[in-house]
Amino acid sequence: MCQTRENEEHRIEIYPVPECYREVKDIRIRVNGEHLPLIACNEQYDYCHFSFSGRADIEICVGEAICFEQISPLAKEIPSEVRGDTLAFSLTCPQYLIVKINRNKELIVAADPLEQDAPPACGEGIYNVAEKPYGADPHGRLDATAAIQAAISDAAEKGGGIVYVPAGVFSVANLVLKSNVHLYLCGGAVLREKETPEGLSKDFTKHGISGKICDYPGTWMVRTEAYSENIRIYGRGTIDANGTHLRTEYRFLTTVVACHQCRNFSTEGVIIRDGGLWSFLLIRSRDIQVTGTKHFNEVDSIYENDAIDVLESQNVRICHTIAVAEDDTYSLKAYGEGSGDIKASWVGSPGRNRDVVFDDCFAWTRCGAFKIGWGVFSDMCNITFRNSYVYSCMTGVNMTHYSGTGAAEDINYENIDIESFRSKSDRDRRCMWLIADIVDRGGGAGSIRDVAVRNIRVRKPEGLPCVIKGYDENAFIDRLLLENIELCGRKIRSLKDLDLAEAPKFAENITVRG
Repeated sequence: MCQTRENEEHRIEIYPVPECYREVKDIRIRVNGEHLPLIACNEQYDYCHFSFSGRADIEICVGEAICFEQISPLAKEIPSEVRGDTLAFSLTCPQYLIVKINRNKELIVAADPLEQDAPPACGEGIYNVAEKPYGADPHGRLDATAAIQAAISDAAEKGGGIVYVPAGVFSVANLVLKSNVHLYLCGGAVLREKETPEGLSKDFTKHGISGKICDYPGTWMVRTEAYSENIRIYGRGTIDANGTHLRTEYRFLTTVVACHQCRNFSTEGVIIRDGGLWSFLLIRSRDIQVTGTKHFNEVDSIYENDAIDVLESQNVRICHTIAVAEDDTYSLKAYGEGSGDIKASWVGSPGRNRDVVFDDCFAWTRCGAFKIGWGVFSDMCNITFRNSYVYSCMTGVNMTHYSGTGAAEDINYENIDIESFRSKSDRDRRCMWLIADIVDRGGGAGSIRDVAVRNIRVRKPEGLPCVIKGYDENAFIDRLLLENIELCGRKIRSLKDLDLAEAPKFAENITVRG
């Protein structure tokens, strides 16, 4: 059960630690005086999660004298106090933070707002997967796929309803969400992919990962039925693809959620954990809202585990999220005609990415933080990244038009704060805050046009090269505005100030304003 504590002004909800996860004991966290579990995630970071209203006073005790502490995003300037071995700070609104203390692993603090529309566990239109007639095992020992899928199908047959997943661990293979069905995950609930690939659908085969030839089969753990509509995933629970285990032990790849040929899809408040390949896919869909999601993936060695990929979709809003991945955190691609590889199960006609907004997003990656490209076979237009933050990345503002003849145009990057850089490998020194690059790596080349990059702050280190380079007279960069750019306290007033890796090629109408 969730622990709820309240007084006249403040209320918090703390969720139970699921049986499949381990609580970290050597670091103690309290919120408003109550114990807040720290959940072990991977070698790079752990996380805690709660919801609140009013004020949350947080204390993190590490059991040793604190010599260094940092709360990111730094741009939020959250006041803190060190009391011996304890770091204390307060929140008055929902925040996703990365806390670094001494040489300890990073801690992610996910502080959500209290739920406003959590459904009851039973009643008319509620399909509780743990209750009769479904009886899904909440301890993760028995396969719960059939029970949960039956609840989804029953809700769909009645014209819609809420499939309620209570606190507990539910071992599943693949789930298919249908029109007018809302999947609610209670705080402390986990849908977790099975320990072996046996019984998992084969939705694609990946023929190469990070340049290495391979033939890894893969699956979509939770997906929407093709040509469905009005689907919602929400709550404070977790969908866990068990991706690191399945990939390293069985060479089998798992995507956590695939919204596929769906209209009016939303995901709110849940944790998306441990994708084995691209983790959260929005494929040829429209009218999408993603809010308050936490994307927790491995950040060091599980290559191509993108956090969020928008793929040929329209009218997409991704707001107030945190995404951690070794590969790209927030990315758009368009592949056009053709089948095979990761597109093997895509249905419908190719489309373009259009009217996509990323707002208040927090990225931690060893690749691209906010990225357009490596696949622009059809046009992309009216794309905005704004009011967002980067803890660490290889590239921050990233437009890598490396395949396809489509145009990427009407692109806006505004109000972005980049804290630090780290490349995909210790030998790779391609870190840069800005790359606008067109290369034909198969499938031709297209142009990048009408781009505005405004109000960008890069905190460290200074002297990183940038790339602004078109391909030829037919695939070029045109009308690029760089305005109010600050590199380590230094205002950029000309192209010379940018310390470009080389002079711009096949690039026209570049404007720099200090």
